[in-house]
Amino acid sequence: MSRVQRIILSLGAILICAALLFPPWMRGAGGYSDVRYGASSAGFHFLFTTADHGHVNTGLLFIEIAALIFITGLCYLAAKPRISN
Repeated sequence: MSRVQRIILSLGAILICAALLFPPWMRGAGGYSDVRYGASSAGFHFLFTTADHGHVNTGLLFIEIAALIFITGLCYLAAKPRISN
C-alpha cells in the first residue's frame, strides 16, 4: 500500500466518522420519516446534543455512508501504484 493510498483511507475514515457524529435529522410527522407525511429536514447536528432535533434520518445516513465508502474505494483503486516494464 502506497503513502497516497494510506492518506485516502485515512481521509475516508475521518469523513465517515464525521458523518456518524453529525447525522441528518428529521422533525415532525409522528414517527414517519417521509416528507409526504409532514416531516421536514432539521439539518445536520451533533449526535449527542440535548436539543430536540427530532430523529435521525437513517435512510439518508445510510446513503451518505455508502457513497463515502464507494468514493473512497474508487480513489484508493485509482491511486494504486502502476507497474512499469
